[in-house]
Amino acid sequence: MSRYLLLFTLFTLSSQIAFGQRGDDDSVEMAYVSSLEIKRYSAKSAKVKTVEPVRYVEMCGEEIPSATYAGDSRLTLNGVGLRQARFLGRSFDVYLASLYTGKIDDDPHSIINSKYDKQIDVYFLRDLDKGKLEDSYEWKDGLKRQDFFNFGDELRAEIYQNVISDVKEGQKLTMLISGDRVEFFLDDEFLYASDNPDFAKALLGVYLLDHQEEKLSRGLLGDLNFDC
Repeated sequence: MSRYLLLFTLFTLSSQIAFGQRGDDDSVEMAYVSSLEIKRYSAKSAKVKTVEPVRYVEMCGEEIPSATYAGDSRLTLNGVGLRQARFLGRSFDVYLASLYTGKIDDDPHSIINSKYDKQIDVYFLRDLDKGKLEDSYEWKDGLKRQDFFNFGDELRAEIYQNVISDVKEGQKLTMLISGDRVEFFLDDEFLYASDNPDFAKALLGVYLLDHQEEKLSRGLLGDLNFDC
């Protein structure tokens, strides 16, 4: 599905017509189905408030809200990416991630350096234990590759202790970036917050700049042409 179709859809939410597009390999289908009550995450506290209904999109079997709120700021769905893992020549779906921004953009550097709020939601598609998450690209090699950001080993240890845990299929991890602050929620429950500006940029860099899984980074930037 092209980025232009995604943009057109997001700006015509008042329409009641569901639509979809499939490639020759029946890879991706995305459709507006109904309205969904979403959550408002306060960037200044751990409070979560329910706000007005919005539409959601169906992507690889998951319902993804087309917008969310950071405080009083409405953030728009920028893209959706798929994280897969490979073992013995087989691919396994690990999670879907959605990126919300104050302005739809396909330039990762522009998003990382922008002053508006950003939010990444991770929808786990299988059970994962704490050890596998600690050794994953996102929390190990990915952060190491962002070593020009000096957020330090102490902060990494705090993340491992307070954020990373065993997760179950169907759970959602939310990462809200507001200025220099990063807040983590698991199923809407506050976990941890960091005010280190280097870490905020490094975290976005892991997902948008050089992730080993192109379906993830490209999808978050609006390219939805991947197999579910």
